Amino acid sequence: MNDALSPLRLFIVFLGILLPTLALIPLGSLWLWQHGYLIYWALATLACTLFAYLFERRTLGPLPKKPGSTLEEGADTEVRHDDSDGDRLRRSSQKAVDVFAEAANARTISTWNDLMNTGLETVKLVAKIYHPDRKDPMLRFTVPEALTLVEQVSGRLRPVFEGTIPLGNRLTVAQFAQIYRWRGIYDVAGRAWSVWRIARMLNPATAATYELRERLSNSLIQWVKGTISGRLVRAYIQEVGTAAIDLYSGELRKAGGDRKDKKPITPQPIIK
Repeated sequence: MNDALSPLRLFIVFLGILLPTLALIPLGSLWLWQHGYLIYWALATLACTLFAYLFERRTLGPLPKKPGSTLEEGADTEVRHDDSDGDRLRRSSQKAVDVFAEAANARTISTWNDLMNTGLETVKLVAKIYHPDRKDPMLRFTVPEALTLVEQVSGRLRPVFEGTIPLGNRLTVAQFAQIYRWRGIYDVAGRAWSVWRIARMLNPATAATYELRERLSNSLIQWVKGTISGRLVRAYIQEVGTAAIDLYSGELRKAGGDRKDKKPITPQPIIK
């Protein structure tokens, strides 16, 4: 019964809340056009959008550097010293993970399969460095170590997710899945907005101002989207790579042995 009434409820909510608000766009524009204030309103909105665009570009920082540029700059100041084979392999693996993370962008992970494939590719990258002569280098670990790897990556990614995505600590799995399913609505809204853009060409000056404002808005949205997505992708690769290095270098095995050696302290009963 509730499922059958869900479309009706959504329609009533749209009719009572969203429709009056959306009606203000054409009606308000008509009023401004009749009184000769439409061009001033368009210029004001353009100024506000430009201010927001410059502010966000300044606060979000510069564009990510090209892959390998950070490593090349750091190579000049790196102090050369002789270490063991384990340290040498660890540095080589970390450098390979850094290059792979810098080369990634928001388009690297667009589906759940991309998420899994990117993680596997990162692990394979590290495994080939530690076991270059093996036919199946990725499988050179135990099942408990694999479970510990999943635990560590999840724990490291939690603060990154909460600190990068707004309200990330309140986003549930159901809400995230619903947003992913609704991604096709964006294309429908874009086509409807294209019709409105053609209709407002009746006033060329206002249309040109609005077009400039929308280009700034779209650029700002794409910039924020690309920045947040890029940070999440790079953080994901870095954390998976770090955990994979601990896995193949034996650090997880040592950590597991240390936890086994620490016996839990049981409270002793008080004898009166």
